[in-house]
Amino acid sequence: MACTTYLTGFSTSCGSNLPSIKKLYIGTFESATFTYTYQKDGENQDVLDADGNQIIEAVSGATLNSGADKWVEYSFRKNTCSMNTEMTVNDNSSFYFTNGCDMIFSKIENSKRLSIESLAAGECTMIVVDNNNNTWLIGAENPVSLTTLSATTGTSISDNNQYTVTLSANEKSMPILIEKEQAQTVINTLLGITPGA
Repeated sequence: MACTTYLTGFSTSCGSNLPSIKKLYIGTFESATFTYTYQKDGENQDVLDADGNQIIEAVSGATLNSGADKWVEYSFRKNTCSMNTEMTVNDNSSFYFTNGCDMIFSKIENSKRLSIESLAAGECTMIVVDNNNNTWLIGAENPVSLTTLSATTGTSISDNNQYTVTLSANEKSMPILIEKEQAQTVINTLLGITPGA
């Protein structure tokens, strides 16, 4: 089987394209179960990767596992958070993706310190909402962890007083899109928000 049997093309993007992200939702690893839709070919047959596995197209739903803590929400000031993906190819031609977020939290204070230390102590899964209103899942298969942290009070009045944090996970795919019509339902489910409440 050729490695490119599921290769597809795409046209030039049109319209606005905004950087940065709006919100980040984080829960403990394996606190949720996700359902997926899978790629189909022109004859509505499953598209398989080189190992014979179905290729995930998007997240279609989620449930919060019994006994799991509800997820938490992080909001960001303009231009203070980004989602990133880097691909690493090994000498044997195997590869993986490092998916994650770089975040800046302005103002060093105790509540932020406690939250960051909780992130450092655990393994997580996260959902990212970008400024193009796309919603992405990171850490469904392998946990997200805090990989770098720096804090500075700054020196002069014009300097930043902030925490800079990086969360990342090594995964077999890039961040997975959550279907637009299901995204808010998925988020509400993980936050423990009951419809109509």
